[in-house]
Amino acid sequence: MDRRRSSLRSVVIMLALVFSISGLAAAAQSGANSSPAMTPGQVVRAFYVAAAENRLPEARRHMSPALIATLPQSGGLAKVCADRIGPVAMRGVQIVREQVDGDAATVSLRLHLVYGSTKDQQETLVQENGEWKIDVPKAARK
Repeated sequence: MDRRRSSLRSVVIMLALVFSISGLAAAAQSGANSSPAMTPGQVVRAFYVAAAENRLPEARRHMSPALIATLPQSGGLAKVCADRIGPVAMRGVQIVREQVDGDAATVSLRLHLVYGSTKDQQETLVQENGEWKIDVPKAARK
């Protein structure tokens, strides 16, 4: 009888461990998928840092399909990044102002360049599927 009780207790402990581990794994997975979305300012900063470090696929993930569709045939994303940042290497990005209006946002930023100068920019963003994306500037829309 003691042997049977001991075996039963071992099985119960093993099942409890299995359920605990699978519960922890599920919680970790849902936590990884439910991370808060980036703010428009965070998206702009991530785009400029990735572009300045020539991580173009990462920079492209922060662009709306409408903006991607406007990429020039010659030079593509590299040309767009060079136009936005300029020929001088960037030292940092400062978000000056962020204004959200529904599913649209405007971010004013200041690029700090390596030789001490600054360059002020403004980006238009749109929210698509819960994520902010840099979009075609309002002035360029037809």
